[in-house]
Amino acid sequence: MQNNIDVEILGNCSLLVFGSSFAALHKACEYAADRKVILAGSFDFPAWDVCGRMEFNIPGIDIFPEIKGLFHGKNKPAPGALKSAFLKIISSRNITFMGRMFPLVRQQDGMLFASCGRIVKVKAEEILYLPLAAASWQIRNIVRCDQNQEETILFRGEKFAVTDSDQKHPAQIISRIYPYGDAQLPESMDQKILLEKEKILTVPPPCGTITENIVLPDFPCLNEYCDLLIIGGGTAGMASAISAGRTGLKVIVVERSLACGGVSTVGRITEYYHGNRVGFAAELDKACALKSNADPYSRRWCGEARRQTLAEMAEKASVHIIYHAEFAGVIMKDNKCSGALIVSSDGASLIMAENIIDATGNASVAAAAGAKCYLPTEEPALQGSGVPVLTPGSELGNNDFTFTSENDPGSAWRTMQEAAELFAEEFDFGMMLNTRERRRIHARYMVKTTDAFAHRKYFDTITICRSRFDTHGFTTDRLFCLNAPPSDPQMVEIPYRALLPEKVDALLVLGLGAGAERDAMPMLRMQADLLNQGYAAGTAVFLAKKNKVALDNIPITELQKKLEEKAVLPKGFSSRSIDLPTIEAADLPMNLPDIPELVSTVLISPQKFLPEIRQRFAASGSLRYAMLLALLGDKSGINVLKNSIENSDFSMSHDPGWDFTAMGQQTARDISRLDGMVILAACLPGDEIKDVILKKLSTLKPESCFSHFRALSLYFQHHPDKRALQPMTECFEHLLKNPVSALEHEMDTRCRNYRLKCFYLAAALLKCADDHRDAENYMVECIEKHYGAFTDSARWHLFINNKFSDKKKGGN
Repeated sequence: MQNNIDVEILGNCSLLVFGSSFAALHKACEYAADRKVILAGSFDFPAWDVCGRMEFNIPGIDIFPEIKGLFHGKNKPAPGALKSAFLKIISSRNITFMGRMFPLVRQQDGMLFASCGRIVKVKAEEILYLPLAAASWQIRNIVRCDQNQEETILFRGEKFAVTDSDQKHPAQIISRIYPYGDAQLPESMDQKILLEKEKILTVPPPCGTITENIVLPDFPCLNEYCDLLIIGGGTAGMASAISAGRTGLKVIVVERSLACGGVSTVGRITEYYHGNRVGFAAELDKACALKSNADPYSRRWCGEARRQTLAEMAEKASVHIIYHAEFAGVIMKDNKCSGALIVSSDGASLIMAENIIDATGNASVAAAAGAKCYLPTEEPALQGSGVPVLTPGSELGNNDFTFTSENDPGSAWRTMQEAAELFAEEFDFGMMLNTRERRRIHARYMVKTTDAFAHRKYFDTITICRSRFDTHGFTTDRLFCLNAPPSDPQMVEIPYRALLPEKVDALLVLGLGAGAERDAMPMLRMQADLLNQGYAAGTAVFLAKKNKVALDNIPITELQKKLEEKAVLPKGFSSRSIDLPTIEAADLPMNLPDIPELVSTVLISPQKFLPEIRQRFAASGSLRYAMLLALLGDKSGINVLKNSIENSDFSMSHDPGWDFTAMGQQTARDISRLDGMVILAACLPGDEIKDVILKKLSTLKPESCFSHFRALSLYFQHHPDKRALQPMTECFEHLLKNPVSALEHEMDTRCRNYRLKCFYLAAALLKCADDHRDAENYMVECIEKHYGAFTDSARWHLFINNKFSDKKKGGN
């Protein structure tokens, strides 16, 4: 087995303390006075035995004034306050905390960890290993006084409930507390089993700037072989596991968190926004409603009831779930996935499988297998993310206060630290990052934004999604320079090929990691649709086993018929015609540029319609047709576009622009009319409009809306000019001298707008200048300080502009 891999160096210290226990935190604080200390643990927060289990009888807990001050008589602090206090304690002592770190291998100069679907390293002169021991639970009472009302939080087994003061009427169960500890390092390597020489262990490439080539040992292999290994027990992953398990396949699920169900349970997004609630989604809704005595047709559900329902369905289907376990690498034979390296509380081990489903939502397995994947490049465009807030008596804890990259462990820590500052007054928060956009595969068919709006049909459709355009960010497809997304829900089909990564066999990729363009995904990721997508994937694996064929050669019609039986697809779907409705160029309405679905149809087959559009523009001189021509890459309307830009102003009265806002845009325009023209001009070759754009740049102010920064930056990235350096540098320097970093509340977007403005200016400066040290340093800062969505894009800009120095090498 090939054991040489490149890993990212996450940190360097004199002492590494590993453990999620209070004892580990205490020791880290003791040594931090005269040493550089890193505290790492498998949980999102330090001292998990206190802030997660609410165990207040631990010796020495009152040694910290920050903790002692939270106790008032018989009243005990809420978990949220404790998490916030512990993070402040280590921050005040200059201790770096790293959560979600599963120990893999101890080395002479540090330790290897599995984290965020990759292998990383922390270098240390000395290691202190104090893992949190697993423990059983007893009933815990926490009395909280709120004016005249007294609440009691009852902890029992693996869950807690809210009751009234006389404890006779339990309210809805709102979450779980789990008795697991940190992952354990193997006690010895005597059990290691060598795989066949032709099989190799591959991992995702490092995402940081500093890397090291290391040698991995051989890991023990579980004495079981499964038909299907599913990495990720969230929405789509559990549906695929239940579907495959019901057919008799031997299924193993590996889940990072301590419960199944993903955002619908741990993530506390316990309501449908949209989605096609048919098939398996309808079955789950009814079963969940029975358990919680609720309405099966309601948009909302009880998170604990849903978790238990999924777990019971999986158990009935003989599915084996491994909780609190991290994926670290995939075993490959030629181009075929054969198994995975998993790190759990039992240590590291290999699990062999005939087929794998990547339900991480981040294409982690596909990236490790060497599949081509998409990450933010030119634009740092990831949708807003948050962590669930847990409020007694309330199910929903949805929010959006930051950008988070699922590829970057440091981004996860930063998000949790931001949550601790924002939600210190809440009862509790965590334990899952609710990210709405992640890494995606380059599939054998990519669902395009134009496909979605043109209602494209496929011969291998497996689900039909239903959603409005639900984005918690800003659009990047140039289609939206012409039109805002439609306000009505759209029915969008997903082909089976969108789950198949190119050049990798025995692997299906689900959810947010599937093959779709960025601005198509907001209409494909509703929970009901992901449930049905997962069910279809599990059925596809069964058909591959039954027919003794590869996943890319299953009988599609047979799959569709089985999905019809489950009502995932409508009856008779497998025998329908897939011809797209034909429309001739001459039959297009005169207001074509104003109809998104028809513009999308034109963009699918531009050569068919281009002559007619040119004729209409020549006859009318219409700005809208000039913009449509620019969208098609045609310069016929460039003079009209130039004149319109010249006669428009970036001003609050004429063209106010748009700033990033939290909790989604849906159908709102995120670029102004002038922004759209500038971005379309950026896509055209030649410099006919450059002098006009330079005049617009001279009016840009630090307080201008973000959309103006973005439009002008994109233009000068595509059309660099040294004359743009002075106004951009003045604006950039002003922003750097007046930073915005702290969030006042969860809807406060000043920080994100500030960083977006800085980033877009830095990207344009790198293009226009031979050497711009401040812009380069800002990009490096984005990577080293783990600024969520900015890290991957910053790395791309530094590489594309050849700005990485020798000591900063690394990355994708």
